[in-house]
Amino acid sequence: MTRRFSQRSRKILRILAGNQCEICSKPLLGSFHADHIHPFSKGGKTTLMNGQALCESCNIKKGASTYMKQTKAPKIKMREWQEKCLRQGLDWYSADNKPENKIFVVNTAPGSGKTALASFMAQALIDRGEIDRVIKVMPRNEIANQSAAQFTRITGRPMTKVTGSDCDIEDFGIDLCCTWSSIQNLKEAFQKVCQKHNVLLVCDEHHHAAKEAAWGKSADNAFRDTKRILILTGTPVRSDGNETVWLHFNEKGATL
Repeated sequence: MTRRFSQRSRKILRILAGNQCEICSKPLLGSFHADHIHPFSKGGKTTLMNGQALCESCNIKKGASTYMKQTKAPKIKMREWQEKCLRQGLDWYSADNKPENKIFVVNTAPGSGKTALASFMAQALIDRGEIDRVIKVMPRNEIANQSAAQFTRITGRPMTKVTGSDCDIEDFGIDLCCTWSSIQNLKEAFQKVCQKHNVLLVCDEHHHAAKEAAWGKSADNAFRDTKRILILTGTPVRSDGNETVWLHFNEKGATL
């Protein structure tokens, strides 16, 4: 594993720190240091969970010792519809503990704040002790990166994007983000994560996962042991009429 944090990881570490040094709280300048909490020289991994943003002076003083100051995520206000939907979702997940209550669907227009709602939902479920990990599936890489950064701003928890070429995804942190196309190569790894942990799966643009197509089959296999599923969509019905995984419709087009 490389010693250097990527530019994306550095950006997230700066956001998590509130643009202040994690030790002395001074504003971070352009050339801040991305530091390993548990030193790389002592086996520390180059992951967001083991990273923090420090000023140059504090990083030099810290040296090969271990130090981390806890920071809080910035408070972001929910919109009225998000608050209402959040309450409905939490009630749905808690109702009767039936298998069908494992899945909650949010169908609203693009740009309305669905992905932000997913982060608020994840935080609420974490606070209630119902889940301990979050996995997001997004349609494209740039959306996955944006969604991961937004998740971190809202929850204060680092989220790392993984790709189909990654091996041991457990090394990449607690909360993960990927694209629909990468699931096929990661399905066994995701299966292990979902079997070991209580996972909330967030699926954006769910219509990509046709039940009988490769992406749908891979997702169904990879996440069959997921504790909770949150489906985000603006187009719940595919134009070709094919069913999507986890969503079933009657002859009138209503969800079952």
